[in-house]
Amino acid sequence: QNVSRPSHSTNHIAPRSMEQLLESDGGSNGTCFFTLAGAKTGSFPHVDVPKDNECPPEIKGTPDDFLAIHGNKWASDQLKNKVKKCPNCGKVNAFTLSSCNSCGFSLENVDVSYPNNVFAGFVYGIQKGPFPFTISIRHQVRVIF
Repeated sequence: QNVSRPSHSTNHIAPRSMEQLLESDGGSNGTCFFTLAGAKTGSFPHVDVPKDNECPPEIKGTPDDFLAIHGNKWASDQLKNKVKKCPNCGKVNAFTLSSCNSCGFSLENVDVSYPNNVFAGFVYGIQKGPFPFTISIRHQVRVIF
């Protein structure tokens, strides 16, 4: 069963059952399109996004700037991923793979590269990499951080 999202929405469609959605293409290939939205207020835990309590990044600059000052093997192992990027399709693969897990292209002669670990950048409070390291924070008070 394939469930896909349309690239754009044209009209509001009344909710239907999964069976009705799957039958919507005449049963030819089991593909349907729908969007999940409109959660009822009070159905899920919710914390308002604070607008006036933003914290600037603790570390100005990039992971490389941080490593130049505080670098050691431990920090480098955390802030950098060890990968092989497929030259055929561009997929980032584990450095231990001998062929791309997307297109099957041989990675035997591909050098290992070390791109930023974005999640570790969040943990260290680093400002940016090739793009700003920002994350939506739902609730933040000095007592917690």
